[in-house]
Amino acid sequence: MWFHPQARPFCVLLAGWVIALIGCASHIEIIREIQPHTGTLAAQYEAYRDGKTDDPVRHGYYRAYHEDGTVKRVGQYRDGTMVGEWRDVYDNGQTRKAGVLRDGEEDGTWVAYRRNGRIRWERTYKDGKKDGRWAYYFDGGELRREENYRGDRKNGRFISYYENGRSEEEGFFQDGRRHGAWRQYGATGRLLSEEQYVDGVRDGKWIWYDEDGNIVADGFYADDEAWNGRFIERHKNGRLRHAESYRDGLMDGKWVLYYESGRLEEERNYEAGTLHGLWIGWYPSGQTSYSGSYRGDRKHGKWTDWFENGQVSYEGHYKDGKKDGLWISYYENGRIHSEGMFEDGRLNERAGDDMVVIGDAGFRLDSLEVTNQQVAAFLNEVGNLRIRGASLVEMNSAHVGIEQVDGLFQPKEGLADHPAVEVSFEGARACCEWAGRRLPTEAEWQFACEGPEKLAYPWGNHFRVADPDIHKLANIVGDADGFVKTAPVGSFPDGRSPHGVLDMGGNVWEWTTGPGGKPMLRGGSWSNGNAHMRCARSDDPSSSHSYFKGSSVGFRCAE
Repeated sequence: MWFHPQARPFCVLLAGWVIALIGCASHIEIIREIQPHTGTLAAQYEAYRDGKTDDPVRHGYYRAYHEDGTVKRVGQYRDGTMVGEWRDVYDNGQTRKAGVLRDGEEDGTWVAYRRNGRIRWERTYKDGKKDGRWAYYFDGGELRREENYRGDRKNGRFISYYENGRSEEEGFFQDGRRHGAWRQYGATGRLLSEEQYVDGVRDGKWIWYDEDGNIVADGFYADDEAWNGRFIERHKNGRLRHAESYRDGLMDGKWVLYYESGRLEEERNYEAGTLHGLWIGWYPSGQTSYSGSYRGDRKHGKWTDWFENGQVSYEGHYKDGKKDGLWISYYENGRIHSEGMFEDGRLNERAGDDMVVIGDAGFRLDSLEVTNQQVAAFLNEVGNLRIRGASLVEMNSAHVGIEQVDGLFQPKEGLADHPAVEVSFEGARACCEWAGRRLPTEAEWQFACEGPEKLAYPWGNHFRVADPDIHKLANIVGDADGFVKTAPVGSFPDGRSPHGVLDMGGNVWEWTTGPGGKPMLRGGSWSNGNAHMRCARSDDPSSSHSYFKGSSVGFRCAE
């Protein structure tokens, strides 16, 4: 036994433990630590006093205990440093972890076990650094993963396993980074994917397989992010699902999609990540469903949609992503559903150029409400006459959008394209007759609003004021749609009726002719909610319950 000249017996209280130094004649003394709550032995080890501090320097054997008195840890110290074999033990006597320490650092192979004695992992160290084989195991003792280290970095082969012993993933590391070929497998042993890595990033060809071994996708990586070349994916039956091409990570060239039957579903063209060139779609039957072109991510040129029976359903031109020129929609029987002229994405607002054919009903209807600009032109030609005791336009109202300056009628500033209000029924009828037209009947107005499917509202069968999307469809009560009162006609194209007529719900009530020529109102306005937007809703301005207000009433014409 090694003796220290200054070792001496003493008893101290340290960190809640009762520590007793036993021995009066020897320089190496045995220290016992007692559990403060149970009074049982917590640890026992050899130590000496170096005279520099009050703390004993551990030197020799060390043994710690569980509260039940069984051994918890066994090892050795040399001049205060852990050395030699060390072992941690469960309270059932089974080894928990064991290995060798050199100068306080792990060295050689360390092994950990579960309480049932099955191995948990194996690790190899050299001078405290990871070096050599590392392995992990499932609860049942089967190998789960093994990898190799050199100088604290992963180097060499890596492989993980399923519990049935089949490989899950395998590849190689170089200086801590993935390098070379990597493969993944299913639990049945089938190959799922292959990838190439260079210095930790995906680079080169990659392939994905389905559970039947068919290639479902393949392509190329460059610097982990930019795909180059072909990307394909397959249906479960092995037939091609889609084929894509990339250049520097951007979509480029022709993309083709297929139905499971093998028929073409869609062809697309890209250029440097943008939609560019011809796009064509097909129904499962093989009939073309649409055709058109893009330029710089925007639709440009002629676009056509077809019904599955081969009849054109919609056709027209785009210019830089906006509808331009004549657009026509059709029924499946080939008859015209509606038509309209567009300019810069909006229906042309010039009088006489903006009527919509209403199916087979035998009449046409203005697609937009009559504006202040148009009514001012009417007044300048015929004057603001009084018919049946009322002016054509109530010019004394603060809400009217027209003013008279130097004898000429003109729209007030900023209101030229707003619907004309404060126009009497007689004024609306006279204005339409002046333009060679007439007011629509209630039945015509309702048919143009609800379409052949008899929709509840021009845009569909649903309307909730609380729904934020409703403000994209109509100008209704409140300012959430961007307008406190009237909005420029045609401001809500998404709210068009099935026949392509705009603003049939909201903005302003519209004069129509009821049975016997009686004035009736339709469509609701900027001051109303959902109940008044219904296509079938009719309002009698002569009724005491009417919502008639001149500031919210306008009109459109028919022929």
